[in-house]
Amino acid sequence: MKSITYETSAGATVALLATREAMFATLIQFSLLNGAGSLYYTSSDWPLKFNGNTYQTAMNSGVVIDRKGSKAKIKWNIGTHVNTLAIDVLANNAKVNGQDFFAAVKQGVFDGATVTFYRAYWNRTTSFMNPILPVGVVQMFAGHVAQIDSSRSKVTFTIKDYMDLLNIQLPRNLYQGGCLNTLYDTACTLNANSFMETGGVTSGSSASVVNNTTLTGTTGVYDQGKITFTSGLNNGISRSVKQYINGSPTTIALLSPFPNTPANGDTFKVFQGCNKTQSTCNTKFSNLINFRGFPYIPENSTAV
Repeated sequence: MKSITYETSAGATVALLATREAMFATLIQFSLLNGAGSLYYTSSDWPLKFNGNTYQTAMNSGVVIDRKGSKAKIKWNIGTHVNTLAIDVLANNAKVNGQDFFAAVKQGVFDGATVTFYRAYWNRTTSFMNPILPVGVVQMFAGHVAQIDSSRSKVTFTIKDYMDLLNIQLPRNLYQGGCLNTLYDTACTLNANSFMETGGVTSGSSASVVNNTTLTGTTGVYDQGKITFTSGLNNGISRSVKQYINGSPTTIALLSPFPNTPANGDTFKVFQGCNKTQSTCNTKFSNLINFRGFPYIPENSTAV
């Protein structure tokens, strides 16, 4: 649903619009997953400040943004239809956690990010401060990134509103051999910190393989788990572990690379993984009581 917030008051914003002297610009906030922070951009020629955050322009580390088909209004449907918004982004020289914007898109940094789309108003006679404080800000759209299309010069984000979260399969529980729980969720009940080690990056590491000399877990114990950096350029970013080998040095091979090559001394947390089988739940985690798989269902058979 749309909501309205104001830097001053509703009356001031209404009065400004009545003068027909108002200027406006788009504000867009990307909230990245895995604790990777938020990005703030504006279509204005000058930075704007709202809710304590400065929205950057294309001239100072921001991007060129516009709503696709900018002459059309956002259409809000009545009922349970999912509303969508498409935003075109020309990345210019923008960086995301020190990485080129287009490279970050290809690495999946924006996958699943939540997006809030605003329109900000201020008086055209306002001196161009740095940043501008808008009189009123209207939230036009909020949702999550559902699709990303990129070319050599442009990225198009397709955003679906939160009604899309209701688009799930039913029944919720399916009969299958593997466990239905997500590892460490409330149904699994396990505490992730009880199956975690901390370490630091050593020489020979890359964006796809992290080396370490202090981890004590046996080979394979972190397979299908995750690694999260706690310092450096990848701070707060997580990746899935493809293969863990305890050797000299210990190596953590990733399912997909980090956006930045980790530096020696960067710290991380690595969590054990689960292949969702009954034996793993019992022998590795001693959590058979919360296992939600059905390994004894007979296979499909055909009578001739």
